Amino acid sequence: MKLKFLNIYTIAERLLLNVFCCASLLAGMSSCNAFLDIVPDDVANLDHAFSNKYEAERFLFSCYKGMTSLGNQSLFGADDIWADDTYYSSVSGFKLASGGQNISDPLLSIWTGSGGASFHAYNNIYNCNIFIERASDLSQIPDLDEFTRKQWIAEAKFLKAYYHYCLFRMYGPIPVLDKNYEVQASMENLSMKREPVDDVVNYISNLLMEASDVLPLTILNTSTELGRPTKGATLALRAKLLVTAASPLFNGNKDYKGIKDKDGVILFPQEKEINKWKEAVEACELALKNIPGVDFYEYTALGANEMSQTTRYKMRTRGVVTDRWNCETILGINMSKATCYSIQQNAMIPYIKADGAAYFWSLYSVPINMAERFYTKNGVPLSEDKEWNNKWEYTNRYKTTQVGSDQLPNLVNNYVTARLNVDRENRFYASLTFDGSMLYMKSNSNENDAIKVNSKFGALNGRVGLGFLWATGYVPTKLVNFGFEGITSAPGYTTDYYNWPEIRLSDLYLLYAEALNEVEDSQTNRDKAIRQLNEIRSKTGLKGVKESWLAYSNQPDKPNSQDGLREIIHQEREIELAFEGHRIWDLRRWKEAEIYQNNQIKGWNMLGKTAESYYTIVPLADQRFISPRDYLWPIKESEMQINKKLVQNPGW
Repeated sequence: MKLKFLNIYTIAERLLLNVFCCASLLAGMSSCNAFLDIVPDDVANLDHAFSNKYEAERFLFSCYKGMTSLGNQSLFGADDIWADDTYYSSVSGFKLASGGQNISDPLLSIWTGSGGASFHAYNNIYNCNIFIERASDLSQIPDLDEFTRKQWIAEAKFLKAYYHYCLFRMYGPIPVLDKNYEVQASMENLSMKREPVDDVVNYISNLLMEASDVLPLTILNTSTELGRPTKGATLALRAKLLVTAASPLFNGNKDYKGIKDKDGVILFPQEKEINKWKEAVEACELALKNIPGVDFYEYTALGANEMSQTTRYKMRTRGVVTDRWNCETILGINMSKATCYSIQQNAMIPYIKADGAAYFWSLYSVPINMAERFYTKNGVPLSEDKEWNNKWEYTNRYKTTQVGSDQLPNLVNNYVTARLNVDRENRFYASLTFDGSMLYMKSNSNENDAIKVNSKFGALNGRVGLGFLWATGYVPTKLVNFGFEGITSAPGYTTDYYNWPEIRLSDLYLLYAEALNEVEDSQTNRDKAIRQLNEIRSKTGLKGVKESWLAYSNQPDKPNSQDGLREIIHQEREIELAFEGHRIWDLRRWKEAEIYQNNQIKGWNMLGKTAESYYTIVPLADQRFISPRDYLWPIKESEMQINKKLVQNPGW
């Protein structure tokens, strides 16, 4: 029987199709790793797919389809990356951030693989189940040795858990697809209910533990197997799962009080349980013990010895994302080269030719409110820094100043720029490029030869028209590889491919710090949490949390309370992991999306030709986040009509 792609069906309908699986396997994908290069375009039938080791591995690779389909589920949808309205109005992630979610065709719905979603979670789970069932049958794949068989089954379990986790953080209570059913099963039996949050979390956690018992500590064959899960990656995903489950959205959220399914089963935890934070702490510690070879990234490549310490710190922030398979990666995702190159092009400053045509569209912009979230050079928030405010005045941060040589190599000497851009931390200058900043690339001879950015209207890096160029005055060049070339020469560009850092060491440290602070209101736990933050800060050129707050903040005791340290941890996470796809989920699990995503998106006046006209705040869009409705995705209306056992998420 010919295999067909499982399209948008209800879960029950998909289960009735258990003799089918994906034919369009990883279509259009390209990778430097052999294990993704050999994915088949089609497989005749399931018996053939499991007739030998080679074909079975090809089927296993098809199970990675959703994981490698990096889309706008994470990159967009919050308030950290925006675009010109001629672009964002048609892109699902920006529609979501603007309050355009709906139940008829939900945006970015991985439940049904529709609404601009880049993968179909239940489709992928279905294929994982097929692989686990077939590979567990010793009469299948006769040439497969026992060791490899167990490892491949563990990989499929990891992927199955990953897709359930993606569904959970979007929808909360979900149907758990533990196995596929026979064609003869009735539609009534196949109509699956949503499982309570705690049951879903326990299921995913147990599945990850099962996989971790088998998966290797490290990838030995790095030329062919990078991107496949390790024990540490599996345990790190479990840590992230349990931190999410312990967070305010799912842990005793009063907004979900009394929400039941049609049989009267309570779907959300009714009371806050501190023990969930304890489990999260233990999960983080277990993960940290099982990541041999993983360490904080340091930039040691081309010209490192000739760079200033400031530039090395900035290169660390950029390279930890764009230096392929670097030592800080715990769980990396092989995205397609086309996707990787598109991200870099859209996150790069434009270059305008003499005839007025643009080499790059530079579609990704960073709103001013996100630029303000980064610390000052003293490692504390702008509004709190006594020294910064004495010099620049927080209330006048949008006014301009002519900078001096003391701002090198971050800002162009004698350039007029906003006070907001002056005396900021290294991660600010590493993550963002803007008018008056200096962008150091491989094509430059040294850091002093860095690109001097002029983004005023009609200038070398500015707009020439009204649409399809950066909208706010800031672009997230943290996502651009150091080797990106072509911005000052011929049309087109070259750049290096990199994997997406789904979980890296700093992420795990920040999760650990958060769990430590929440599990117990004690100075001992706070001090332990602060040590995790200080490890990260030291790699960026900042002093420790207590030292920085005591010396520079107008709230010197902030790190000494649970509430104060929580605020610090959240902001540290916003900065360190900026533009890496975490903010949309963090704001939701913290229940802070209603605070940050009901603000106006603002930028500089990109049509301004002079400093006076350019440095004027321009409103670009209004975000809308309805609480508590928008914290969870709606289930598509047609799914609700087909599967009568489902109940809709609150507010929808």
